[in-house]
Amino acid sequence: RDVNSIDPHLGVVRVDRPDGSPIATIWNFATHGTCYGPDNMKFSSDIMGYACELIETAIGGYAMFINADAGDIDPTSQACAQKPQFNGSSIIAEKVIQTRESIDTTGDVEFKVFSKVVDFGKTNLNLTVERLGTDCDHGGPLEICPLCKILNCDLNLHLGGDWIENTPRFTAIRWTIKGRNSLMVTIPGEPLLELGYQIRNDTLALGFDDVYLL
Repeated sequence: RDVNSIDPHLGVVRVDRPDGSPIATIWNFATHGTCYGPDNMKFSSDIMGYACELIETAIGGYAMFINADAGDIDPTSQACAQKPQFNGSSIIAEKVIQTRESIDTTGDVEFKVFSKVVDFGKTNLNLTVERLGTDCDHGGPLEICPLCKILNCDLNLHLGGDWIENTPRFTAIRWTIKGRNSLMVTIPGEPLLELGYQIRNDTLALGFDDVYLL
């Protein structure tokens, strides 16, 4: 897939016991669990779940996936091949394991948590024809665009602000290890790739060394 259509950042948090045995591996990556496709209406951990299985088998302890700015990011058909042992799961698990092994652990960790509710006020949403799968320039399954051009009708469905959360809570967890500051921030909803990059760049500009998006 085009490198500009994904977020290549992979965040890994290593949690061990004092004797060095693994407790958990937390990995943060942007992807949707859509390999099974719309025909599967059952609960599934999908491509991320099998990656966690591989990580746990190789390392021990528990593997935990936390999604990032995946609002417009889906795994490719190649990554979804060979289900339920998805090809992409093996690639992800290998990178997570390599990153985990490169991390030096320490018991000297400082945590701080910040949380705030932000009132954005009411928002008016427009459900466009394009979101329903119709291309007004070339026709589409609904075939309403030519008719609406004649009738001069509104092609947008205007939705009230109650359709979305107007007062979301934002939470940030900062931890400092050996003078290195990492920040884990929550983003309500499904943030798009561009927003994720903006948050990362702004956070790094503030002096943080690592950024994890939730």
